[in-house]
Amino acid sequence: MALAQKDEAWFLNELNVASGKDGEKALKKAQSELAKAKSRIAALDRIISKIYEDNVEGKISDERFAVMLGGYESEQSGLKEKAAALEQLIARTGEQTEGAEKFIRLIRSHKNMEELTTEIAREFIDRIIVGEPVYAPGNRVKQQSVEFSYNYVGKLPGSIEQKEE
Repeated sequence: MALAQKDEAWFLNELNVASGKDGEKALKKAQSELAKAKSRIAALDRIISKIYEDNVEGKISDERFAVMLGGYESEQSGLKEKAAALEQLIARTGEQTEGAEKFIRLIRSHKNMEELTTEIAREFIDRIIVGEPVYAPGNRVKQQSVEFSYNYVGKLPGSIEQKEE
């Protein structure tokens, strides 16, 4: 909380880097690619209709029609898959950005917190994952990993959790 309160811009940038996106630039590129793919899909629909009409009118042979149709349908199928993947990426990016903003609002709402209560901990922490104990060879000291998954943002990357003041 202290890190996010001290430098919100840095904190949001770290969340964006950790989620594998380069912010607005990547989102705009994905949106542009999606628009191009949808435009080409629509153009292919028109082309397919035209070659069908040309085939019916006898302007192109049945064999040529089959070859052309196969190529256009193959291209269109690939574009539809790409468009679906881009739509998912855009949706995920929006959800991640929204989650980071909700997490920052939550931190702001507890700016003057003096005591960590159970209720406040529940607002921030989604789950705690405790690993299996590992005993060091030759002695009875055990080590155990503990990971926190936070509401809205999931697991924070090490660079956020370990930033030096």
